[in-house]
Formats: sequence, C-alpha cells, structure tokens
Amino acid sequence: MSNKFKHGFKSNPITALSFVPVKENLFLLAGEGPSLRVFHHESKELRLVYHAFNSQVIHDIIARELSESSEHAEVSVEVLVGGGRCMRMIKLSFQLGDIRKVRVSAFTDPYVGHDWVVDACFLPLVDSTNAAASGTRAVFLTDQNVLFSVQLHHGPDFTIPSRLHVATAAAGPPSVLYSAHIKIIGSGQLLVATGTVFGAVSLWSTSIEDVLAKSGTSRARPSLYSFPGHEGSVFGVRISEVFRDSSENGPRRFMASCSDDRSIRIWDISEVIQRSQTALDDENKFTVEETGFSNPDAVAKSTGTGRVASAMGHLSRIWSLRFLPGQDQVQRLLSFGEDATVQEWVLPPKNLLQSMDNPSSLTFAYNYGFHSGKNIWSADLCTYNGSHLVATGGSDGRIVSSIIPSEDSYIPGMHHSRWKILQVGNDQSHGTPICIKQSTHGSGTSDSILAARLAFLGMGGNWKLARSLKSALSAYPSGTFTGKAKFMSRAPTDEAYDAEYLYLEEGTLVTEKGLSIHGSRHYAYRYQEETATISAWFVKVDDPEAVDYLFHKIEFEEKSSNDLSHEDSQPMKATGHHLCVDDFYDAEYKFDWRGERFGSWSIGYSVKGPKKDYTTNAIYTLENDDPNSNNETPSRLRGLIATFDLPLNIGEKDMLDDREDSFKGYAWISSRQFLATTSHGRILLGILQESNSVEDSIVSTMSRSRSNVNVSWSHIALLPELRSYSVITSIPSCGLAILGSSHGEIFCYKAFDNSIELLTNIPKKVSAAFANVSEDTNQVFVAIISPDPKIAFVLVIDGIGENRGPIRLIKSFVLDLPPAFVVTAFNMFGQNQILMALGSRSGALALFKIELSGDNNAMSTLRHAHGRDAITSINKMALENGDGEQTQYIQSTGRDGQYAIHRVSNTEDTTRTPKVFAVQKVHVSRPPFGPNIEGARYFPKEKQLLIWGFRSTKFIVWNATKQQEIMNVDCGGSHRSWSYVVDEGATGGGRLVWTKSSTCHVHSQSRASHEILQPGSHGREITAMATTVFRDESGGVHRMLATGAEDTTIRIAWLSDDDDDDVSDYNHRLSQFATLNKHTTGVQGLKWSPMGNYLFTAGGCEEFFVWKVQPIPGYHPGVLCHSVCKSVTEAKDLRIMDFDIMAVSDEKGSSPVDNFLVVTVYSDSSIRAWLFDANKPEHKFSLLFTGTYSTCCLTQIRIVTLEVEIYAIAAGTDGHMMLWRMTQALIDGGLEYNNGEVIYLPNVPRPTTCQELAWERRIPLHQSSIQSMTVVNISKVDILLATGGDDNALAFTRLSLDTDNPINSSPPVIPSAHAGAITAIQHTTLPPPPNSSSEAETEARIIHTFRLFTTSTDQRLKTWIVTFDPSQRGVEGLDINRTDDVHSTVADVHCMELLVGSEDGGGDGGGEGEREERRKEKERPRVSVCLAGVGIEIVNVE
Repeated sequence: MSNKFKHGFKSNPITALSFVPVKENLFLLAGEGPSLRVFHHESKELRLVYHAFNSQVIHDIIARELSESSEHAEVSVEVLVGGGRCMRMIKLSFQLGDIRKVRVSAFTDPYVGHDWVVDACFLPLVDSTNAAASGTRAVFLTDQNVLFSVQLHHGPDFTIPSRLHVATAAAGPPSVLYSAHIKIIGSGQLLVATGTVFGAVSLWSTSIEDVLAKSGTSRARPSLYSFPGHEGSVFGVRISEVFRDSSENGPRRFMASCSDDRSIRIWDISEVIQRSQTALDDENKFTVEETGFSNPDAVAKSTGTGRVASAMGHLSRIWSLRFLPGQDQVQRLLSFGEDATVQEWVLPPKNLLQSMDNPSSLTFAYNYGFHSGKNIWSADLCTYNGSHLVATGGSDGRIVSSIIPSEDSYIPGMHHSRWKILQVGNDQSHGTPICIKQSTHGSGTSDSILAARLAFLGMGGNWKLARSLKSALSAYPSGTFTGKAKFMSRAPTDEAYDAEYLYLEEGTLVTEKGLSIHGSRHYAYRYQEETATISAWFVKVDDPEAVDYLFHKIEFEEKSSNDLSHEDSQPMKATGHHLCVDDFYDAEYKFDWRGERFGSWSIGYSVKGPKKDYTTNAIYTLENDDPNSNNETPSRLRGLIATFDLPLNIGEKDMLDDREDSFKGYAWISSRQFLATTSHGRILLGILQESNSVEDSIVSTMSRSRSNVNVSWSHIALLPELRSYSVITSIPSCGLAILGSSHGEIFCYKAFDNSIELLTNIPKKVSAAFANVSEDTNQVFVAIISPDPKIAFVLVIDGIGENRGPIRLIKSFVLDLPPAFVVTAFNMFGQNQILMALGSRSGALALFKIELSGDNNAMSTLRHAHGRDAITSINKMALENGDGEQTQYIQSTGRDGQYAIHRVSNTEDTTRTPKVFAVQKVHVSRPPFGPNIEGARYFPKEKQLLIWGFRSTKFIVWNATKQQEIMNVDCGGSHRSWSYVVDEGATGGGRLVWTKSSTCHVHSQSRASHEILQPGSHGREITAMATTVFRDESGGVHRMLATGAEDTTIRIAWLSDDDDDDVSDYNHRLSQFATLNKHTTGVQGLKWSPMGNYLFTAGGCEEFFVWKVQPIPGYHPGVLCHSVCKSVTEAKDLRIMDFDIMAVSDEKGSSPVDNFLVVTVYSDSSIRAWLFDANKPEHKFSLLFTGTYSTCCLTQIRIVTLEVEIYAIAAGTDGHMMLWRMTQALIDGGLEYNNGEVIYLPNVPRPTTCQELAWERRIPLHQSSIQSMTVVNISKVDILLATGGDDNALAFTRLSLDTDNPINSSPPVIPSAHAGAITAIQHTTLPPPPNSSSEAETEARIIHTFRLFTTSTDQRLKTWIVTFDPSQRGVEGLDINRTDDVHSTVADVHCMELLVGSEDGGGDGGGEGEREERRKEKERPRVSVCLAGVGIEIVNVE
C-alpha cells in the first residue's frame, strides 16, 4: 500500500461470518474483502476493522474464546482466518471493563499454500484450564481433499510466534472439491464430509491422534460412504449433531448436501456413531473411484445408509446449508441460495426412518428474504440467550441477524392466533358472544382437538338425565335412574388446567323389582388447553367439592369437522378407560349435534371384573330443549389458547337471523385495543395481552410472527342498525371510533368510558367514513361518504381533550366534490383555516380550504396523482413558513404501488372561480412490494416514514427512510377486512388484525423482524455512478452519491464523514435514502446536473429518464421522475451505451438550471443530440440532430467546448475515436453557441425536423473496444484525451480543433498499463511544480499538470502524473509517470468518481469561499477516489 493511499469506506460482498460469545456479550466477525470486521451484536456497532490480508478475500473465519488475562484485564479470542490459499492466526483482546473495546493483540504472518482451503476447525485444547500451555491446534482441508494440521505454541501471556507450523496430516480419496465440513465427534475422531465438482458426496474419517502424530505424511484415508445422486457440482455439505428421536433406533447422525441442481439431500450416516476409528480403518480399503456425475439411482456404498430425504428448493443454485442445533424431536436445517434467500426445511422424526429406496420429502417451512440482488455468500448460527440466531451476508454487502424460533415453539405453518364467534347466553337476541381463540398449527391437525373443545364447551349447564342399568350380578340391581344433572363452572383447582366443571347429579333409581332409591353423586371435569383433553375426576367423600384422583381421560375419535354442521351428521364419539383394582371400566361418550346446535349427549359404561359385571347408558338432554339456556361456560374458556386450526362451523343462530355470526370490520382505538363489528350488529372490544417472557417477546418480534399474543374479549353493544352492513374507522390517539350504517346512522365509540352513542344521521347510506384530529384544537373531523358521488359530509366533533366530556357535534357541512369523485382517503391539516385533502378511486387528489367561521373558499384538484388507481391514504409530512407564505407537505399512498409527497402552496389564484391554490408533486417512490400500498405514517422527530400494504398474500410494513422491511405477515391478501396500527416512534412494530375464512387473526410485534448490522448497497454489479453537491432547505451543503446497477435500481445516498474515532480507517459513510425503480433493464449511465437538482439516467430498451430532486423540510430530498425521453425505434431494442449533458444558459448569460443539451450514443452505432426543456408542459425533449458512425457499438461520448466550436467526441468497440462538430446543428435548432456556452433563445422557432450530421474525424486508438475516456481542456483550441480499452492499454491523444490549422497527432500508448481491461478513468488538476521560477514562466512552459486515476478488472487502482508542454509539437511535450499502484477490494470495477476537496464530507454548510479557505489550510488537496462494481470502495489520497 502506498503511503499516499488509505482505504476508506467500503461496501463489498460479505464472504465469511462467525459468531463469538465473549462473557455476557455476543460479537459477530465478518469478512469483507481482505478486511476482518468485528461487530458488537446487541448495539450493532462496528468496533474493529483489521486488514487480515493484502488483497486476498476472506472466505473462512473460525473463532473461539480462550480465557482471561488477569495482568491486562482482557479476554482473548483466537481467530483462524482463511481465504483462497492463505491462512492466518489473529488474537483479539476484549477489555473486561468495557467489553466492546476490541484490539488485535497478536497475529502471525499469512501462510500461503498450494491449494484452495475449503474448510477448517480448531482441535480441542489439551489442557482446557491452561490455554497458553496447550497451544493452538487446528486442521484445514484443501480442494484436493488433503488434510493439514496447524500447530502454534503460545508464549507467555498468549503471545504467538510470527509463523504457523503447517504439515500434511491425512488425505481422503483423490478428488476435486467444491465444499467440505470437518466435524469432531466422540473423544477424538474427525469426520470429513466432502462435495465434489462432479456431484459426489463422500465421507471419510481420521483420528486427532493420527493427525498430530503423523504430521508430514499424506496417507490416503478410505471413504466411509460415497453418495452419488446429485446432477450438479456440490456446493455445500454439512454434518449434523447427534439426533435422538422418539423411536428405538438409538442416536442418529445425518449429513446434508446441496448442489448446482437446486436439490437438497439428507443422508443417514448414523453407523459412524457406533464404530470406532480402528474398526473403520479395518473395514474400509481404499479404492479408486470414478469421476463424473453418477447415476441418481445408484445405491449407497454402505448397507443401511443412504439418502433418507430430499427436496428441490430456491429459484437458483444453493450455496450452503446449516443444521439447527438442539433438535431432538424435529430436525431442521437452513439453506442459503443464489436467489438471496434463506429457506427453512423440516424433517419430522417419522421421515428420518425412511430408506434410500424410498426417500421422504423435506417439508418447506419458511422463506427469509432480507437481502437484495443475488447470492448469500456467508452464514453462521449460534444459540444465544435461549434463541437460535442466524447471521447472513450477501453480495449486497448487507449483514442481517434474525432469530429462528426454538424447537419447542415450532410447528410448520404456525403464524398467528385466531378467533371464532360462539353464542352462549340466556337472552335470545342479546346473548353474549364468546370469541374462541384458535391455535396456529398448520393443516393436518387432528379433528379430535376440535371435538374436545366443542364438547367441553357444550357440557356446561343444566340437563335432564335418564340412565339405564343392566347388571349380570345379583349384588348390583338393574333399573332406571331419572333426575337432573348440572355442570357448574368454577375456577380451576389445579393450575395445570384451564377450565373446570363441578358435576352434580340427583335423582331416583327405580329397580326392576320396583324399589325406589334416591341418590346423588359428584365428579369434576377438567379441560387442559395445551393437550386439548377432557378428564373426569373423583371427588373426596368427605368434601364433595375437592378433587381426589383421576377417573379417566376422554379421547375423541377422528371425524371430519365439516360433518358437524349437517342436520344428518352422526354423533361424535369418545372413549375413556379406568382400572379400579381388578375391575376395568370402559366409557363411551356420544355427542349428538342438531344441525349447528349441541342437542343431547350420552355416557355409556361397560364394567368388567371379578366383582363387577354391568353396563349403563346415561342420556343427557336439555331441560327446556333450548341450547341457549346453558350459561355455565367457564369464564376462563373464553381466553384459552386452543391447539386446533380447523374452521369452527358451530356458530350462533340468532333468533332474528338464521346465518352464523361472523366478524365484519375492525378499527384500532389504541395500540393494544381494537373494536370488531359482526354481521349481527355486535360491537366487540379486543384487548391484547402479550407474554412478558423475554424469550417469547424476542421470538415473536424477530421471527415470522410466531407470537404468544392473546386477546381478552368483551361485548360492548348490539346495534340492530349495524346488522349485515357497517363501516368503521377510528383515531387510535384519541381512543375514538366512528361507525356508520346502511340507513345513515353515525355512532361514536369512546374508549375512556367504554360507551357508544348515536352521533347524527345522514339521509343516505354510509359507504365510507374517515376521521382525523386537529393537533391544536383537539377537534375531530369526520368525513362521511355516501353513494352520491357529488358530495361528502364533514362533521366536527368536540369533547376529546384533556377535560373529556360528552361528545358534541359542533359543526357539519357538505363538500362539493369534483365530478365522479368516489372518495377513498381523507385527512385534514391546519387550525382556523383547515386544509382538507381527499383521494379518489380514480387516483385524483382534491384539496379544500375551509374556514370554520365561514364558507369554503378554495379548491384544487390534482388529477392522476396515483395514475388511475385508488388513493388509499393521505398523511401530514411537514409545514414550511417563509416569505409570508405557508407551504404544507402531504404524503399519499395508492394502489398503483407508489407513495408520493405533494407540496401545497398557500398562494391562491383569485382569477379563477372557484379559487385554487398550487399543488405540486415533489416525490414519488415505489417500494419493493405492492401494488396495493394501503397506508403510511411519518414520524417527524425520527425523520422516518413507514408505509404498509400487500404483496400477493402478505402484509408488508416497510421503512422507506431506512429502506428496510420490518414486518411480513401472510394474511391471504388485501381482499379482506383488516386494520393495522403502528407503534409510536417508528420502532418497527405494530399490530395487525384481519379476517380469513371467517376467523379473526391478530399479529403483534414490537420491533423489526430482523436486525441489520450493516446496510449494504446493490445486490448486483454497479454499472454507473455519479456524485453532486446538494443544498437543503436551510442552506446546508451535502454530497449525494447516486449508483445504478444490473438489478435495474438506482440508489441515492448521503455521503458524509464518519466521526467514529474507534474505527479510524472508515472516514466516510453512505446513508441511503431513496431507491428508484423505473428502469426495466440494467442501468447504463448516470449524470447529475451542475446544481444537483436533476439526475439523468439511461439504460437498455432506449430508456432515458430525468429525475427532479428538490428539498423537503424535515425529510430527505424528494425525487420525482420528471421526464421520459421518447424511444427512437418502434422495437425499443437499443441500449443507450453512454450520454453526456451540458447546462444551457439563458440570453442574459445565467443558467436557469432547467434547460440542458443531452447527447446520447446507442448500441447500433448512432448518436443523437437533444434539447431538454424542463419547463415545457409536454414534449420536453426536442431532437436536434442524429448521426451514424458505422456498424460497431458506440461506448463513450463527451461534449467538448472550445472557444468557437462545440464537439461531440465518441468512442466505439472498434477502438476508434470519432468527432461530430455540433455548432451549426445547435444554431439550426434555435440555440446559440458563444465562447463555451450554449445559450437558449426562447423566441426563436424550433425546427419540426432534425438534420443528419456526419462525423468529421476518425482516429484509431486501441486494438479493441474503448471502455473509458476522460477529456482535459489544455487551451482554447487544444484538448487531451486519455482512453482505456479492452486491450489493457492506456492511450493519450492530443487534438487541436482549430478550424484553420487542425492537428491530429499519433497517440502514445502504454500497452500493458493494467493486467485487464481499463474500465474507468478520471483526472484532477494539480498545482504547478514547486520548482517553477515564476507564474509567468510556468504559464509559458507548462500549461497543464494533472493526476490521472485508472482502474481495471485486475482490481488495481493506479495513478499517473501527466504534464504537458504545448510549446512542443504534437505529443512530444507529454510526460507520463506512474506514481502509485494499489489493490482495490472492488471486483469488476465499472465506474469511478473523484471526490475533490472538503465537500466530500458534506453537511457542514458554508459557501464556496469557506470551503476554499479550508482547502488552503491543507498542504495538499484532498482527493478521494470512489470505485464501484461488485461493491463500493472509497480510497483516500493524501
């Protein structure tokens, strides 16, 4: 590394990850290029950056904690870092006083071998109590299947020598490996699993003793197992821990493999556990194996061992696998793919017993997609605080940590809690509904669980009892018992149970001989939710209410739940068994369903034994044959967490409605309470009650919505007006809800006194209702929408402030809507003068200014604010005051898949009737989900915007500021009743309630579903980049960086200084704030306008867009697609290879910054020049001229201005440079050129047709395609071009474009300037040499001195000092010297930008004069080189 260069910020693919627990803290080590990065997991802070290698990318990180150092009060961790053929040992020291302080306390020199390292692991310490004395022992495996030992003897206080002692230890069967996994099992055996280039998976073994004793030898080990079957190269293999299932097969171990063929295969290697190393050596003889892809149906080499399961996964190749630890009942593994997703798979115990002849299928459980672009290159797992953490790193440079639920909470498909409505009560029309909570099991759950729930629910209450008794013994009489029975609900007497009945029966037994005997008996019946079982218990003789011991459990048979609702359904049956000393009791239960009613039920006993032999059959019928008379349902049953997932078809039949009651709509009245309306007109209040367990809260908030949330339900009211139809909206901050009916009644619910009252009536049906509160007056504005598309009713309500009282309707008025304006969104802003915004179904935005003391006085409409799709929400963003004018910024979302920000000016146009005011769209963005964007909220304190909506069947919450997904819930899609409330403070949490299959679902989380330790950038190659300086609304200066990539997106980020002194190498930071998604192909070029208010972008399919950038108070700059250049061919199949822009001045010589000259070159060898006029209402691009070079593709274009002429200089794939003189063509197009400026003449007529312009000069420069070019103006008529090509050459060309005396010199060429194609060139001007005698002499002799930066696909950044003396002829006065040659961490560099001076810090304000003073304070100008390709890197030049 040259002393002039210092690596700064970088965002490259993450190629290695490793968790390291240190004391009570968890750290994550990451390999990014050659750098080792250390993150503190909880705080997400980057604590250390250490360059482990000069240029080699890190591929493996293996770390382990040693022990404390009492002398230095530190904890030591040794880290084995590998990459390619290199290996290095590093010791990290963590300070005990502040464990987050990390330093590199020792390291070895890099070891460089002959072959690629594919896996490594530490060996156990000889003396675990004395790590220093034990030394370090490790092994690593190369791609030639050779195992090497690594030994390192520590010195005092863990000091380590500078060199690793590496020796050959063993070798497996000869093969070329793509992947391997070394696993230590037993007391000293090494298992080595390998995956080959030719699709084979093999396993071999050796002992640790042999590895250490026979170092230096390479005796080939035999293959224990060889598994054919993959149809592509094996990219990943993994050996599981010992697995103990519930069968009698003993301990089991498995191996997983993944391949280029997108398949995952599980192999049974359990026999390895049973055999010792000696036995393995004796049983296996080494044999030569064939290479090439094997027959998938071939049998395994070892009998009884083979493939037990397989699956096809991911959209593309699968790179690696990990088994989840601690799986004793359900074996799970994660796969990491080229499609940038993590997929979870399940292999239940019963499937683990299958054989290779009949392998099972892995069950897909879940998909985690937290990365963009392609490829998850690295991953690691650990168990921390009882939770499984998985960290992933991808091509996008992002590091993500998420929690996978532990085994005891895992059931495939489990996502949410669910409720159905049942009716229990005496009042025939006002029975209290019970919302029964259903569990979150996937399909296939036993119907007996449903039956147990329904049976226990139906038992409660009073019954008529008739029992027949038949005895075969004379000691027990036969006869008939008649009487009454009662199941009385009471609090469970045992905490293990969730509900309990005390059973009492009284009656008279009439024997066959006519004897009457009066009697009674007691039992207890209990229900346990966890197992969904009913049990009958004996009670004590001396205390009939005290439970004694178990009588029997009631076990239900499997029966289709759908049959239960039929009138002719068969009884549901259950059995029970009890052994009383020598007598055996068999009980049989039958439950008779009368349609959807619980009719009668019976218990029959068959008692056999040496002292008993009789049968009984007891029939229970309702006392008055009315199912609603049973009111003894246990109160705790209403909040049970049941364990079934089947639709509950047993529902209420209201006396006034034969249909089953069901949930209708929802509205949140606080962050933990919501109202639900039903089809029968009921209003229910649901209150969330969440687990306080730390583990439960983490699991429920960081992983796939597996929440332990419960809901406590209460019945508020039954409103006949809301039967069958209702609309509901709410204001959670006020605890207020508004409900509307089909007849125009408007009701108001108040949470503070839990009451509901009639507010007013409108003459028509309420089709929609919206509500918002004034933050200043605490008045609520309610917009009531009727089917009449011409008007909207607005109500103003008071009484919700601190002194809460009766709700008062203080004002109502009608808004006259634009024609055919169906309102779908509403909001209001302001105080005395109210701004009301309404969105329509057709995408229009209407705004009204309302004087509460007078009439409406202004209205404005923005048509197609969201195309022709519905606007779904309108929200307040910011308020700006200036020059006596008030400007309101509002944000809207729509079903066109976009969210927008609008500027509403207070200025009114009084010449129009009605008066209108200015509405302008300033920002539009399309998040990575949709098209149904349903809502948003802006948090001004945090300056963050959250938006939510649907992607297919999933509900998504997205942080638009951080560009991060924070919630993902599979709810079935947008066509359903739902309501969402977001947490305060933009923490990333919220609660969602929705209806699916007539069932209420609730999901709750308190933070984002995953943690991002490093944000990253594009997930594909960056192909274009541009920087600019932007001034915000307060005059502050910031530097913005725009990048475009093959993933078709454009990302705009702040480029600012990083003040973190702990990581001094990183003095820049990128903070992305916008993503532009309009391009449909890879982005080819980016250019900022000189003032940074326009961004020009180009790509394939002739796409050329202009984006307008403007400040928004309290938010990042707004970005709006301002214009689209028309395509030049009907097929739209050309790619815009490059373009250049130039600002056009007005007649007075000042630049209006919204007129530009644009020159584009295409893949068909054509060139076009355009005049872009941003102020024209349409047809903003005017074609000035076209031209054609030849049949080769043009790759580069630059606009060059001289004193009297303006040129377009292009380069092509034939290695030539060509010139077009544009001066006359611009004049013919109504422009003027004068001394380097293009001037816009507004009153000059524009031609309707454009001319064809021929090129003037053609100069050969390279042997093949020209990939990069920079232009240096050295005089009024001379320019110097530096070009780089596919031929690895760097060429310099002097052009004298004097029309009277043109000079065309032969270019000097540096033939092997790089080892690969030169893809980017930039230059910066240097001051005159310090030995110049005077300024006049310098001006006469050395006209120009500049530094040239070049980069290439060889990942080298080189600098050249170029001086030019124009007094000499041609290029004889050109002097070129290479000064520096450094490695870049960015592969396949496509573009380069220079950050010159102190502006690259950004954000510090000040004018150009202040910045100049700061620059003069430095001895040398500061330049930073920003490189982009597969990642981004900033290299500082001092």
